[in-house]
Amino acid sequence: MEWFNEKAFRFNTGRYYAPEGQIVEGEIVESVEADKGMVHRVRFADQTRKVFGLIVVVGEVTQQKIMSEYDAGRYEGIGVFRVEVQTNE
Repeated sequence: MEWFNEKAFRFNTGRYYAPEGQIVEGEIVESVEADKGMVHRVRFADQTRKVFGLIVVVGEVTQQKIMSEYDAGRYEGIGVFRVEVQTNE
């Protein structure tokens, strides 16, 4: 998983939906402290399959947690969005 800055990311699942794999991009849109730790709302874009959604991740935001929620259908579908990337450089 490649992080562009503290909120925006991109990864390739390696699944064969296209010759280049399955590209997923996204960003953390909100983080709040809760009893169970940090809770993050994460907006994602499966660029390969054209699926766009919003999921909740508890604790560290990882590719595995994102894909677990996505694969289980535990996301709110949203319209197309574009991740505006500003690097830390």
